[in-house]
Amino acid sequence: MIVWTHSSTIWMHYLLHLTIRILFQTIIERFFPMHCRDQFLQFLKNKMEEKRILILGFAREGQSTYTILRSLLPTQEFIIADHHVPSDQLIVNSVKNDPYVTVIFGEEYLQAVDHVDLVIKTPGISPWLSEVRTAQEHGVVFTSQTDLFFQFFKDQIIAVTGTKGKSTCSSIIDQVLRSVGKKAILLGNIGTPCFDVLGVIDRDTWIVYETSSHQAFSLSVSPHVGVWLNFYQEHLDYYPSLEEYRAAKAHLFSSQTADDYCLFNRADSAVAMSVEHTPAHRIPFSFGKHEESVVFVREGWIILSVNGKEERIIQTKDIPLLGKHNVLNCLPSVWITYVLAHASVEEIRDALSRIVPVAGRLEYVGSIRGVSFYDDALATIPQATIAALDAIDDVETLIVGGFDRGQDFTQLAKRIATSPIRTLLTLPTTGEKIGFLVKSLKDSITIIPIDSMDEAVTKALAYTSSGKSVLLSAASPSFGLFTDYRDRSLKYSQALSSHA
Repeated sequence: MIVWTHSSTIWMHYLLHLTIRILFQTIIERFFPMHCRDQFLQFLKNKMEEKRILILGFAREGQSTYTILRSLLPTQEFIIADHHVPSDQLIVNSVKNDPYVTVIFGEEYLQAVDHVDLVIKTPGISPWLSEVRTAQEHGVVFTSQTDLFFQFFKDQIIAVTGTKGKSTCSSIIDQVLRSVGKKAILLGNIGTPCFDVLGVIDRDTWIVYETSSHQAFSLSVSPHVGVWLNFYQEHLDYYPSLEEYRAAKAHLFSSQTADDYCLFNRADSAVAMSVEHTPAHRIPFSFGKHEESVVFVREGWIILSVNGKEERIIQTKDIPLLGKHNVLNCLPSVWITYVLAHASVEEIRDALSRIVPVAGRLEYVGSIRGVSFYDDALATIPQATIAALDAIDDVETLIVGGFDRGQDFTQLAKRIATSPIRTLLTLPTTGEKIGFLVKSLKDSITIIPIDSMDEAVTKALAYTSSGKSVLLSAASPSFGLFTDYRDRSLKYSQALSSHA
């Protein structure tokens, strides 16, 4: 015989209450599913609670991280650190007035790295810093917005990487998916922190994520679909060697499984070698018909080969983008929308025929006094400028130069010397280096140092013949005179407007 005590009665009431709660929660989840945003916030809260957290880097992404963590954990203590004081005084005052935040701005910003459990690091802060390395050796966990986002949304992510073209390729995939009736959102290296758009993502949303090497390096998971366009020398001011830069790109694919997809440029030997042993489904693409290529270009057509059958998708002349390299940027979208999004050939053809170019990426921006102006402000490496010159055959004036990352401009100088370019307008600091190389190959080219976009447009109009073109394609990052490539593009546009 069971004797019910007061405590056992309470226990039975508790069990009954718990059973009702579980049943109620099951019904709610079945008929009123939690929005993705709420699920992600709960996931994030579970990871962050009761941890000593450092937000390392406090520009746009760091501020986004602070905002969302503070809303989740109103009284949890954080440390915020950055080498620079943010320009937004409102956010600076906000964190300084937060009683649960310790702020470290300036030279000592790394002093707390080894005294926390978890560091949420922005991509611009190098993982090769000695303080960061030491903290990792002592067991401090490093993550990032991108890593946390990938952990939760992995199965919905199409991540695009490559030294050049990833912005355009990502934009094309996003545009084509939308055109064929799928939900899609474009995120990543384009500038919008992923934590800021959680409210518009559902479980059936394709997330196209432009992924830099800095972002890829921090990942603990790989995307369901990864795309690798190419590999060139860059970021040698950030990585100890070219091999470390390649390894950072390759890390994007390092955790893929047999259920995932790896799309890669078969014609780029460094890329092909890097993904040779991936367990994911390997989907090669190329401009010409290389061995095993699934999407390729032949006789002016983009061809898709699936299950032994070839489909002619679209003639390259019908794609409204300049340059052979932009045709290559279209290839991943063809396989993704046909195989994964189940679109028809006709739907894909129509979508590609209406692609809109990325602002500042080989974009025609207007004509003044018969001179055509093109904006390729996103060209941050020599190969991008070479591709732009291959796409526009009447460039008479080229605007080059920017931040010096130690890149080799020899091939660019040779390409300029064999082109119809008559005037080279050189911005600091690499402009001088490029000008010197070009002058040594072709003395007849006029080289004019400039210090602003207004001066660039003034000189371009003075030195360029009517019916010819002016191209801004700096072959270098924008830092120095400009905050980023968008600022470089904006200043160019403003200068053109003032001369129109």
